[in-house]
Amino acid sequence: MAALTPPVVAVPVRRDGHDLRLAGALALAPMAVTCIARFAYGLLVPAMRADLGWSFTQAGAMNTANALGYLVGTLLSLRMADRVDARRSFRVGLWLSAAALIATALMPTFELLLALRTLVGIGSALAFVSGAALVTRIGSRERAPLAIAVYFSGAGAGIVVSGAMVPWLLATQGDAAWRHAWLGLGALCVLGAAPSIWAAGRLHSARAAQRAAAPWRMRTIAPSLTAHALFGAAYIAYMTFVVSWMAARGSSPCAVATVWVALGVAVIASPLLWRRPLREGRGPWPLAASIGVLAIGSALPLLGAATPVMVVSAALVGSAIMLPAASSGTFVRRCVSAPAIDTTLATYSVVFSIGQCLGPIVSGAIADASGALHAALITSLLLLTAAAAAACLQRELVPQA
Repeated sequence: MAALTPPVVAVPVRRDGHDLRLAGALALAPMAVTCIARFAYGLLVPAMRADLGWSFTQAGAMNTANALGYLVGTLLSLRMADRVDARRSFRVGLWLSAAALIATALMPTFELLLALRTLVGIGSALAFVSGAALVTRIGSRERAPLAIAVYFSGAGAGIVVSGAMVPWLLATQGDAAWRHAWLGLGALCVLGAAPSIWAAGRLHSARAAQRAAAPWRMRTIAPSLTAHALFGAAYIAYMTFVVSWMAARGSSPCAVATVWVALGVAVIASPLLWRRPLREGRGPWPLAASIGVLAIGSALPLLGAATPVMVVSAALVGSAIMLPAASSGTFVRRCVSAPAIDTTLATYSVVFSIGQCLGPIVSGAIADASGALHAALITSLLLLTAAAAAACLQRELVPQA
Protein backbone atom coordinates (compact mmCIF):
# COMPACT_ATOMS: atom_id res chain seq x y z
CA MET A 1 0.00 0.00 0.00
CA ALA A 2 1.48 3.36 -0.95
CA ALA A 3 1.78 6.25 1.45
CA LEU A 4 -0.90 8.86 0.89
CA THR A 5 0.82 11.88 2.37
CA PRO A 6 4.32 13.23 2.86
CA PRO A 7 5.49 13.23 6.44
CA VAL A 8 4.86 16.19 8.71
CA VAL A 9 8.18 17.75 9.69
CA ALA A 10 8.61 19.08 13.19
CA VAL A 11 9.95 22.56 13.79
CA PRO A 12 13.52 22.03 15.02
CA VAL A 13 13.75 22.01 18.79
CA ARG A 14 16.72 22.17 21.10
CA ARG A 15 15.34 20.97 24.42
CA ASP A 16 13.45 17.92 25.58
CA GLY A 17 11.16 20.25 27.54
CA HIS A 18 9.98 21.92 24.36
CA ASP A 19 9.19 18.56 22.81
CA LEU A 20 7.11 17.60 25.83
CA ARG A 21 5.30 20.95 25.88
CA LEU A 22 4.25 20.42 22.27
CA ALA A 23 3.16 16.86 23.03
CA GLY A 24 1.34 18.02 26.17
CA ALA A 25 -0.57 20.71 24.28
CA LEU A 26 -1.49 18.24 21.54
CA ALA A 27 -2.61 15.85 24.29
CA LEU A 28 -5.55 18.14 25.07
CA ALA A 29 -7.10 16.80 21.85
CA PRO A 30 -7.39 13.22 23.22
CA MET A 31 -8.73 14.82 26.39
CA ALA A 32 -11.50 16.42 24.34
CA VAL A 33 -12.28 13.81 21.70
CA THR A 34 -11.46 10.59 23.55
CA CYS A 35 -12.51 11.15 27.14
CA ILE A 36 -15.00 14.02 27.02
CA ALA A 37 -16.58 13.15 23.68
CA ARG A 38 -16.52 9.36 24.06
CA PHE A 39 -15.59 7.90 27.46
CA ALA A 40 -17.70 10.33 29.50
CA TYR A 41 -20.80 8.75 27.97
CA GLY A 42 -20.27 5.84 30.37
CA LEU A 43 -20.88 8.21 33.30
CA LEU A 44 -24.18 9.31 31.78
CA VAL A 45 -25.56 5.90 30.75
CA PRO A 46 -27.49 5.23 34.02
CA ALA A 47 -29.11 8.68 34.01
CA MET A 48 -29.97 8.61 30.30
CA ARG A 49 -31.41 5.09 30.60
CA ALA A 50 -33.57 6.11 33.55
CA ASP A 51 -34.73 9.42 32.06
CA LEU A 52 -35.30 8.16 28.51
CA GLY A 53 -36.39 4.58 29.27
CA TRP A 54 -33.64 2.89 27.27
CA SER A 55 -32.68 -0.77 27.30
CA PHE A 56 -29.05 -1.85 27.56
CA THR A 57 -29.14 -2.53 23.81
CA GLN A 58 -30.20 1.06 23.10
CA ALA A 59 -27.55 2.39 25.46
CA GLY A 60 -24.93 0.27 23.69
CA ALA A 61 -26.25 1.40 20.31
CA MET A 62 -25.21 4.95 21.17
CA ASN A 63 -21.59 3.90 21.45
CA THR A 64 -21.93 1.73 18.36
CA ALA A 65 -23.14 4.81 16.45
CA ASN A 66 -20.19 6.72 17.88
CA ALA A 67 -17.83 3.94 16.79
CA LEU A 68 -19.35 3.87 13.30
CA GLY A 69 -18.76 7.60 13.08
CA TYR A 70 -15.21 7.04 14.26
CA LEU A 71 -14.72 4.49 11.49
CA VAL A 72 -16.08 6.93 8.91
CA GLY A 73 -13.82 9.68 10.27
CA THR A 74 -10.80 7.40 10.10
CA LEU A 75 -11.55 6.48 6.50
CA LEU A 76 -11.99 10.17 5.70
CA SER A 77 -8.61 10.89 7.28
CA LEU A 78 -7.05 8.21 5.11
CA ARG A 79 -8.82 9.46 2.01
CA MET A 80 -7.97 13.14 2.54
CA ALA A 81 -4.38 12.63 3.65
CA ASP A 82 -2.85 13.53 0.29
CA ARG A 83 -5.13 16.53 -0.21
CA VAL A 84 -5.63 18.18 3.16
CA ASP A 85 -3.05 19.47 5.61
CA ALA A 86 -3.20 17.34 8.77
CA ARG A 87 -3.47 20.50 10.85
CA ARG A 88 -6.69 21.40 9.05
CA SER A 89 -8.38 18.04 9.63
CA PHE A 90 -7.18 18.27 13.25
CA ARG A 91 -8.96 21.62 13.70
CA VAL A 92 -12.12 20.50 11.91
CA GLY A 93 -12.35 17.37 14.04
CA LEU A 94 -12.00 19.28 17.31
CA TRP A 95 -14.64 21.88 16.47
CA LEU A 96 -17.07 19.30 15.04
CA SER A 97 -16.80 17.23 18.23
CA ALA A 98 -17.40 20.25 20.46
CA ALA A 99 -20.42 21.44 18.47
CA ALA A 100 -22.01 17.98 18.40
CA LEU A 101 -21.53 17.55 22.16
CA ILE A 102 -23.27 20.84 22.89
CA ALA A 103 -26.09 19.94 20.50
CA THR A 104 -26.55 16.61 22.30
CA ALA A 105 -28.05 18.48 25.24
CA LEU A 106 -30.81 19.82 22.99
CA MET A 107 -31.94 16.68 21.14
CA PRO A 108 -35.29 15.16 22.20
CA THR A 109 -35.33 11.80 20.41
CA PHE A 110 -33.30 8.60 20.34
CA GLU A 111 -32.76 8.87 16.58
CA LEU A 112 -31.38 12.41 16.75
CA LEU A 113 -29.10 11.45 19.62
CA LEU A 114 -27.82 8.54 17.54
CA ALA A 115 -27.05 10.95 14.69
CA LEU A 116 -25.16 13.28 17.00
CA ARG A 117 -23.13 10.44 18.52
CA THR A 118 -22.18 9.53 14.95
CA LEU A 119 -21.02 13.10 14.27
CA VAL A 120 -19.04 13.08 17.51
CA GLY A 121 -17.33 9.91 16.31
CA ILE A 122 -16.44 11.47 12.94
CA GLY A 123 -14.97 14.55 14.59
CA SER A 124 -13.11 12.47 17.17
CA ALA A 125 -11.43 10.37 14.49
CA LEU A 126 -10.42 13.35 12.37
CA ALA A 127 -8.77 15.02 15.36
CA PHE A 128 -7.32 11.92 17.00
CA VAL A 129 -5.83 10.30 13.88
CA SER A 130 -4.40 13.59 12.63
CA GLY A 131 -2.97 14.33 16.07
CA ALA A 132 -1.41 10.86 16.27
CA ALA A 133 0.33 11.45 12.95
CA LEU A 134 1.54 14.87 14.09
CA VAL A 135 2.94 13.72 17.42
CA THR A 136 5.07 10.99 15.83
CA ARG A 137 7.09 13.80 14.22
CA ILE A 138 8.03 15.47 17.51
CA GLY A 139 11.56 14.97 18.75
CA SER A 140 14.28 12.48 17.94
CA ARG A 141 13.87 8.73 17.59
CA GLU A 142 14.98 8.34 21.21
CA ARG A 143 12.52 10.88 22.62
CA ALA A 144 9.59 10.03 20.36
CA PRO A 145 8.14 7.18 22.49
CA LEU A 146 7.66 9.48 25.48
CA ALA A 147 6.08 12.22 23.34
CA ILE A 148 3.72 9.65 21.81
CA ALA A 149 2.78 8.28 25.25
CA VAL A 150 2.14 11.80 26.56
CA TYR A 151 -0.20 12.47 23.64
CA PHE A 152 -2.24 9.31 24.16
CA SER A 153 -2.40 9.84 27.94
CA GLY A 154 -4.08 13.21 27.47
CA ALA A 155 -7.45 11.52 27.88
CA GLY A 156 -6.65 11.12 31.58
CA ALA A 157 -7.15 14.82 32.32
CA GLY A 158 -10.63 14.71 30.81
CA ILE A 159 -11.49 11.58 32.75
CA VAL A 160 -10.49 13.26 36.02
CA VAL A 161 -12.50 16.41 35.28
CA SER A 162 -15.60 14.60 34.07
CA GLY A 163 -15.37 12.13 36.96
CA ALA A 164 -15.30 14.96 39.44
CA MET A 165 -18.16 16.84 37.77
CA VAL A 166 -20.76 14.50 36.30
CA PRO A 167 -21.64 12.17 39.25
CA TRP A 168 -22.17 15.11 41.59
CA LEU A 169 -24.28 16.97 39.04
CA LEU A 170 -26.56 13.97 38.55
CA ALA A 171 -26.74 13.29 42.30
CA THR A 172 -27.83 16.84 43.13
CA GLN A 173 -30.07 17.62 40.14
CA GLY A 174 -31.42 14.20 39.17
CA ASP A 175 -31.29 12.04 36.08
CA ALA A 176 -32.68 14.78 33.81
CA ALA A 177 -29.50 16.78 34.42
CA TRP A 178 -27.68 14.65 31.83
CA ARG A 179 -28.46 17.44 29.37
CA HIS A 180 -26.62 19.98 31.55
CA ALA A 181 -23.72 17.56 31.76
CA TRP A 182 -23.38 17.43 27.97
CA LEU A 183 -23.39 21.25 27.83
CA GLY A 184 -20.56 21.37 30.35
CA LEU A 185 -18.60 18.65 28.59
CA GLY A 186 -18.97 20.48 25.28
CA ALA A 187 -17.62 23.66 26.89
CA LEU A 188 -14.60 21.71 28.18
CA CYS A 189 -14.01 20.40 24.67
CA VAL A 190 -13.95 23.97 23.36
CA LEU A 191 -11.45 25.01 26.05
CA GLY A 192 -9.15 22.10 25.20
CA ALA A 193 -9.21 22.83 21.48
CA ALA A 194 -7.29 26.12 21.52
CA PRO A 195 -3.95 24.90 23.01
CA SER A 196 -4.06 21.79 20.81
CA ILE A 197 -4.55 23.86 17.68
CA TRP A 198 -1.66 26.12 18.75
CA ALA A 199 0.62 23.09 19.13
CA ALA A 200 -0.44 21.74 15.73
CA GLY A 201 0.49 25.11 14.27
CA ARG A 202 4.06 24.58 15.46
CA LEU A 203 4.31 21.68 13.00
CA HIS A 204 4.20 22.11 9.27
CA SER A 205 3.65 19.93 6.24
CA ALA A 206 6.46 19.67 3.71
CA ARG A 207 5.32 18.27 0.38
CA ALA A 208 8.23 16.40 -1.18
CA ALA A 209 8.70 16.59 -4.92
CA GLN A 210 7.59 13.37 -6.55
CA ARG A 211 8.34 11.16 -3.54
CA ALA A 212 8.64 7.49 -4.48
CA ALA A 213 5.88 5.26 -3.21
CA ALA A 214 6.61 3.53 0.10
CA PRO A 215 4.94 0.11 -0.07
CA TRP A 216 4.30 -1.94 3.03
CA ARG A 217 2.64 -5.30 3.46
CA MET A 218 -0.35 -5.58 5.71
CA ARG A 219 0.32 -9.26 6.40
CA THR A 220 3.55 -8.36 8.20
CA ILE A 221 1.53 -6.60 10.91
CA ALA A 222 -1.59 -8.81 10.76
CA PRO A 223 -1.23 -10.16 14.34
CA SER A 224 -0.92 -6.64 15.71
CA LEU A 225 -3.90 -5.45 13.67
CA THR A 226 -5.97 -8.40 14.88
CA ALA A 227 -5.07 -7.56 18.47
CA HIS A 228 -6.23 -3.99 17.92
CA ALA A 229 -9.59 -5.08 16.49
CA LEU A 230 -10.26 -7.39 19.45
CA PHE A 231 -9.06 -4.74 21.89
CA GLY A 232 -11.42 -2.18 20.33
CA ALA A 233 -14.37 -4.52 20.73
CA ALA A 234 -13.50 -5.39 24.34
CA TYR A 235 -12.34 -2.26 26.14
CA ILE A 236 -15.36 -0.18 25.13
CA ALA A 237 -17.70 -2.55 26.99
CA TYR A 238 -15.89 -1.72 30.23
CA MET A 239 -15.96 2.03 29.54
CA THR A 240 -19.65 1.95 28.56
CA PHE A 241 -21.09 -0.17 31.35
CA VAL A 242 -18.75 -0.04 34.37
CA VAL A 243 -20.67 2.87 35.94
CA SER A 244 -23.96 1.08 35.27
CA TRP A 245 -22.45 -1.97 36.97
CA MET A 246 -21.66 0.10 40.06
CA ALA A 247 -25.02 1.89 40.06
CA ALA A 248 -26.91 -1.41 39.85
CA ARG A 249 -25.08 -2.53 42.99
CA GLY A 250 -25.89 0.58 44.98
CA SER A 251 -22.62 2.46 44.67
CA SER A 252 -22.86 6.08 45.80
CA PRO A 253 -22.03 9.09 43.60
CA CYS A 254 -18.91 9.54 45.74
CA ALA A 255 -17.79 5.98 44.93
CA VAL A 256 -18.46 6.48 41.22
CA ALA A 257 -16.52 9.76 41.19
CA THR A 258 -13.64 8.17 43.10
CA VAL A 259 -13.38 5.28 40.66
CA TRP A 260 -13.59 7.51 37.59
CA VAL A 261 -10.97 9.92 38.93
CA ALA A 262 -8.68 6.96 39.76
CA LEU A 263 -9.08 5.86 36.15
CA GLY A 264 -8.08 9.30 34.89
CA VAL A 265 -5.10 9.68 37.22
CA ALA A 266 -3.81 6.29 36.08
CA VAL A 267 -4.12 7.36 32.43
CA ILE A 268 -2.13 10.52 33.19
CA ALA A 269 0.56 8.48 34.97
CA SER A 270 0.80 5.84 32.24
CA PRO A 271 3.62 7.51 30.24
CA LEU A 272 5.88 7.33 33.28
CA LEU A 273 4.79 3.81 34.21
CA TRP A 274 5.36 2.50 30.67
CA ARG A 275 8.20 4.75 29.56
CA ARG A 276 10.89 2.08 29.59
CA PRO A 277 8.80 -0.66 27.86
CA LEU A 278 7.78 1.80 25.16
CA ARG A 279 11.36 2.93 24.60
CA GLU A 280 13.12 -0.42 24.82
CA GLY A 281 10.42 -3.01 24.10
CA ARG A 282 10.57 -4.87 20.83
CA GLY A 283 8.23 -7.12 18.94
CA PRO A 284 4.89 -7.97 20.58
CA TRP A 285 5.69 -7.37 24.22
CA PRO A 286 4.60 -3.76 24.88
CA LEU A 287 1.28 -4.36 23.11
CA ALA A 288 0.64 -7.78 24.68
CA ALA A 289 1.62 -6.59 28.16
CA SER A 290 -0.64 -3.52 28.06
CA ILE A 291 -3.64 -5.58 26.90
CA GLY A 292 -2.86 -8.18 29.57
CA VAL A 293 -2.92 -5.54 32.32
CA LEU A 294 -6.18 -4.21 30.91
CA ALA A 295 -7.68 -7.72 31.00
CA ILE A 296 -6.78 -8.13 34.67
CA GLY A 297 -8.33 -4.77 35.50
CA SER A 298 -11.53 -5.52 33.60
CA ALA A 299 -11.87 -8.88 35.39
CA LEU A 300 -11.85 -7.41 38.92
CA PRO A 301 -15.46 -6.08 38.85
CA LEU A 302 -16.61 -9.70 38.52
CA LEU A 303 -15.41 -10.13 42.13
CA GLY A 304 -17.81 -7.41 43.32
CA ALA A 305 -18.52 -3.69 43.18
CA ALA A 306 -16.88 -2.71 46.49
CA THR A 307 -15.16 0.63 46.13
CA PRO A 308 -11.59 -0.64 46.88
CA VAL A 309 -11.97 -3.38 44.25
CA MET A 310 -13.31 -0.92 41.69
CA VAL A 311 -10.54 1.61 42.39
CA VAL A 312 -7.88 -1.05 41.77
CA SER A 313 -9.74 -2.13 38.64
CA ALA A 314 -9.92 1.45 37.36
CA ALA A 315 -6.24 2.05 38.14
CA LEU A 316 -5.17 -1.01 36.17
CA VAL A 317 -7.45 -0.20 33.24
CA GLY A 318 -6.40 3.45 33.23
CA SER A 319 -2.70 2.62 33.33
CA ALA A 320 -3.02 0.49 30.19
CA ILE A 321 -6.00 1.69 28.16
CA MET A 322 -4.09 4.14 25.95
CA LEU A 323 -0.95 2.00 25.69
CA PRO A 324 -2.00 -0.29 22.82
CA ALA A 325 -2.25 2.78 20.58
CA ALA A 326 0.97 4.28 21.96
CA SER A 327 2.92 1.02 21.63
CA SER A 328 1.74 0.60 18.04
CA GLY A 329 2.73 4.20 17.33
CA THR A 330 6.30 3.58 18.48
CA PHE A 331 6.34 0.24 16.64
CA VAL A 332 5.27 1.92 13.40
CA ARG A 333 7.76 4.76 13.74
CA ARG A 334 10.55 2.26 14.39
CA CYS A 335 9.74 -0.27 11.66
CA VAL A 336 7.91 1.56 8.85
CA SER A 337 9.45 3.99 6.37
CA ALA A 338 8.56 7.62 6.99
CA PRO A 339 6.30 8.17 3.93
CA ALA A 340 4.14 5.20 4.98
CA ILE A 341 3.75 6.10 8.68
CA ASP A 342 0.49 8.04 8.33
CA THR A 343 -1.14 5.34 6.18
CA THR A 344 -0.08 2.59 8.56
CA LEU A 345 -1.34 4.45 11.63
CA ALA A 346 -4.66 5.10 9.88
CA THR A 347 -4.95 1.38 9.12
CA TYR A 348 -4.56 0.61 12.83
CA SER A 349 -7.33 3.13 13.54
CA VAL A 350 -9.61 1.51 10.95
CA VAL A 351 -9.38 -2.00 12.42
CA PHE A 352 -9.68 -0.58 15.93
CA SER A 353 -12.83 1.28 14.85
CA ILE A 354 -14.36 -1.87 13.39
CA GLY A 355 -13.92 -3.57 16.76
CA GLN A 356 -15.48 -0.58 18.51
CA CYS A 357 -18.50 -0.72 16.23
CA LEU A 358 -19.29 -4.26 17.34
CA GLY A 359 -18.34 -4.12 21.02
CA PRO A 360 -20.95 -1.84 22.63
CA ILE A 361 -24.10 -3.13 20.94
CA VAL A 362 -23.04 -6.78 21.27
CA SER A 363 -22.27 -6.27 24.97
CA GLY A 364 -25.59 -4.50 25.48
CA ALA A 365 -27.49 -7.28 23.70
CA ILE A 366 -25.73 -9.91 25.82
CA ALA A 367 -26.64 -7.97 28.96
CA ASP A 368 -30.29 -7.73 27.89
CA ALA A 369 -30.46 -11.41 26.96
CA SER A 370 -28.94 -12.55 30.25
CA GLY A 371 -30.67 -9.95 32.38
CA ALA A 372 -27.37 -8.78 33.91
CA LEU A 373 -24.05 -7.21 33.02
CA HIS A 374 -22.03 -10.24 34.19
CA ALA A 375 -22.14 -11.89 30.78
CA ALA A 376 -21.11 -8.68 28.98
CA LEU A 377 -18.11 -8.19 31.26
CA ILE A 378 -17.08 -11.83 30.85
CA THR A 379 -17.30 -11.46 27.06
CA SER A 380 -15.08 -8.38 27.28
CA LEU A 381 -12.54 -10.32 29.35
CA LEU A 382 -12.44 -13.17 26.84
CA LEU A 383 -11.91 -10.76 23.95
CA LEU A 384 -9.07 -9.03 25.77
CA THR A 385 -7.43 -12.39 26.44
CA ALA A 386 -7.69 -13.24 22.75
CA ALA A 387 -6.25 -9.82 21.86
CA ALA A 388 -3.21 -10.35 24.09
CA ALA A 389 -2.67 -13.79 22.53
CA ALA A 390 -2.85 -12.32 19.02
CA ALA A 391 -0.37 -9.60 19.95
CA CYS A 392 2.13 -12.24 21.07
CA LEU A 393 2.29 -13.50 17.49
CA GLN A 394 3.59 -10.19 16.12
CA ARG A 395 7.30 -10.23 15.33
CA GLU A 396 9.67 -7.30 15.18
CA LEU A 397 10.19 -6.01 11.65
CA VAL A 398 13.47 -4.99 10.09
CA PRO A 399 13.57 -1.17 10.31
CA GLN A 400 13.06 0.48 6.94
CA ALA A 401 14.96 3.47 5.66
